[in-house]
Amino acid sequence: MLLALVCKGKSCVWRSIMSKSQCLGWFFPLVVCLVLSSGTLAANAGCATQSAQPLLSPGGAWSAIVQDTNCESGYSFTGAAVYTVEIVSQSNKANHANVFATEDDGHSNTRPVLTWLGANSLQITTLSHHGIGIQKPAFSTMKVSYKYLR
Repeated sequence: MLLALVCKGKSCVWRSIMSKSQCLGWFFPLVVCLVLSSGTLAANAGCATQSAQPLLSPGGAWSAIVQDTNCESGYSFTGAAVYTVEIVSQSNKANHANVFATEDDGHSNTRPVLTWLGANSLQITTLSHHGIGIQKPAFSTMKVSYKYLR
């Protein structure tokens, strides 16, 4: 499997851009490409990000949002998506962070589900723990918990 570093803002996650069988067929041309480009394969080429409506915490001090980033590598169409959950302070928009990121198959039923358990407590429900790149237990005064369906 070939991985590329996909960055958005201050957060980065590793994302597969080829399956093992595709990688074997592209191994030598890819090595040539990486050497010629000095290792700067355009990992963000063809990326599209969609954001869901922000979910406000009880009391409205925080918001949480799921962002869905789909990228095409140029070599294959994997159909994978990178989901990130960002928490934003409503009183100071500069106070924000990605607390969760995962790679999945891009189906809408695998998108993380957000539930506020209290004014400073967010629960993120995801299908499984596989593919998770970022999983922070807290941010600022916020506590983040995780629930896995499998």
